[in-house]
Amino acid sequence: MELGVRDEDGKKELMTNEEMQKAMEFIFETDARTAITLDRLSKKVNGVPVAQDRSEKRWKRTEGRLRALPSRTKIQERRIAAQRRRSVPLRKTAADRRLKALAELVERQISEGRNGKP
Repeated sequence: MELGVRDEDGKKELMTNEEMQKAMEFIFETDARTAITLDRLSKKVNGVPVAQDRSEKRWKRTEGRLRALPSRTKIQERRIAAQRRRSVPLRKTAADRRLKALAELVERQISEGRNGKP
């Protein structure tokens, strides 16, 4: 079997040994690069399930936190409401005392006939 290339007119020309050697080197180099590329891609593809598993675990944790958020919010709201109920009577009591003292002062001023005069 004769190896050759076709020229512009379509005629077959035989390759020299040197041309044949260069063609074979090109084929070997291309094959080696292709093998390296395939190996790299294979490693990446093999790593996908591991990365996907990690991502799924992270998502499950995030999803669990998001699902727990409404109940945690309700608990926090109840705590805040309870704190308000405990603190409102204290504020009312202090305000009531101050208001009562002011009313007594005004009544005394009026009853003593000073009507705001010292």
